[in-house]
Amino acid sequence: METKAEKYERIVKFIDQYLESGDFFNTTLISHTLNLLKSEFEYMDWVGIYEKTPKERTLFLSYYVGGLGCDLIRFEKGVCGRCARTRKTQLCPDISKVPYHIACSDSTKSEIVLPIISNKKLLAVLDLDSDSLNAFDEIDQKYLEEICSRLSLVL
Repeated sequence: METKAEKYERIVKFIDQYLESGDFFNTTLISHTLNLLKSEFEYMDWVGIYEKTPKERTLFLSYYVGGLGCDLIRFEKGVCGRCARTRKTQLCPDISKVPYHIACSDSTKSEIVLPIISNKKLLAVLDLDSDSLNAFDEIDQKYLEEICSRLSLVL
């Protein structure tokens, strides 16, 4: 049985091979990546990307796997907004203890949101929700940050 790290390493390798092939569509790679994350990790109930709008301090939902999400998130709101403002990963083991959390789903119990940055510019955030408490840890953070660095090449 694969460890969490081994699953992530396989996904990172898939992304690297896809990028190296030169024969890819950005949207396909992003969709494959989100689907792989959700299908490989049973605790991930929603996986999505919120891209930065060109002029406003707003994120819009562009790609996702799971139930409906929030369409627009202002930088001043929620965990995604905080990630966009600070450009730092937000690891929330229990969202009921996060007063600024936006409830897009009543079932969400924990969340991790990571910035996707290229040339010092925020492009988007990667948002992952779980219906379990304490679902995400430092291993998730490490590998998801690697994945975000690769997604920055195609967003």
